[in-house]
Amino acid sequence: PVEAAKNYDMATRYADDDTKFELASSALFSLNFLDMSGEDTAAPHFEYQNLLEDIKPYTTYHKRGDKIKIGYLSADFRQHAMFPVIFGMIVGYNKNKFDVTCYSLNEKDDNYTDIFKQHIKNFVSVKDLNYKQLAEKIHNDEIDVLVDLSGHSSGNALPALAYKPAPIQISGLGYMATTGMKAVDYFITDAIVDPPGEHEKYFSEKLLYMPCQFSYATRGDVKTPTGAPCIKNKFITFGTICRYQKVSNEMLQVWKEILDRVPNSKLIMRAQEFASISTMDNAYSRMKAIGFNMDRVTFLPALFSYHDELMNLDLILDTYPYPGGTTTLDAIYMGVPVLTFYGERRSTRFGLSILKNIGLEGLAVDNVADYINRAVAFANDVNALDTLHKNLRTMLAKCNALNSTYYVEEFEKQIEKILQE
Repeated sequence: PVEAAKNYDMATRYADDDTKFELASSALFSLNFLDMSGEDTAAPHFEYQNLLEDIKPYTTYHKRGDKIKIGYLSADFRQHAMFPVIFGMIVGYNKNKFDVTCYSLNEKDDNYTDIFKQHIKNFVSVKDLNYKQLAEKIHNDEIDVLVDLSGHSSGNALPALAYKPAPIQISGLGYMATTGMKAVDYFITDAIVDPPGEHEKYFSEKLLYMPCQFSYATRGDVKTPTGAPCIKNKFITFGTICRYQKVSNEMLQVWKEILDRVPNSKLIMRAQEFASISTMDNAYSRMKAIGFNMDRVTFLPALFSYHDELMNLDLILDTYPYPGGTTTLDAIYMGVPVLTFYGERRSTRFGLSILKNIGLEGLAVDNVADYINRAVAFANDVNALDTLHKNLRTMLAKCNALNSTYYVEEFEKQIEKILQE
């Protein structure tokens, strides 16, 4: 990630405008893999605005109608980790008060795109429009509130927001940090990820506080948790479910110490990159050099329908400084506890927010020593692990803050309040 950020930064100096935007976003995205402070992460994001200074924003807008028109802009209306986070929020809207349009930047549609189309009448593909044309489309559609769901992640169209096609523009769910843009008014967060009075300086936007950073739409086509697998296996199985890019050498050293302190334990690492044999070979060599007993480590490729496979894990070990979000929610829904540690930077605190809202703050720690000790303690208390496996789904179901129906109701209240100001 360090070299990637440097290369992207260099390339933006020589690229044409459209490519420059894409490369700048890629460089900013890469920063999230690095152990940087909130201040050091935010500063380069604020510089993104410099690329947009020649864009002239709209200054006049339509008169609002009887219903508030919300537009959602994303490259991820498809099979994607964000699906359970954004689906309930988008389709659960109050049809008496709101109209919803989805502006899809998808390069390719799939079965999950079809699910969105079944629920949203105004689902529009805009992947072939340039940024100016996209802004013109949104402006002509008389959108009152435009919600960007991509931020600086892949396939975004943030430069279109610089034209200010809607009078109110919001970001915050599909990316870990500020857009850095003057034209984006609000950023979705919660009081755990961004404690009020502490993180405002890291944003170009005004913070829009929700009950939780994410909501979660559950699914009914997966198994019901039955208990910790260690009860039957007679050994502990730790697991990771994340991009291989997130796994730093420092994180590997931590996991090695945990394995060393828990005799006979196993580690199953699942990542999309492990579909490549060369990447698995790289991971094997890297971990062996650190001192892992590789007979205790298994690599598996990521599967989107991985939920049932999660039940083979006793405890998931989260990464730092780029933790899980949706994967943490998926794991809890499948009854698997997730151990995370967090710092001052907002994007390290997603697991903390989820776990604290559910009532599992004890699984979130703020230093490496506690992370290791907590993992070992759980491994030595199989009854506690078994109880968690059997009760986590119920705990998640009882958590209003993560309930997608409650979430969209609160979001709509926020929008109505903003438009009345």
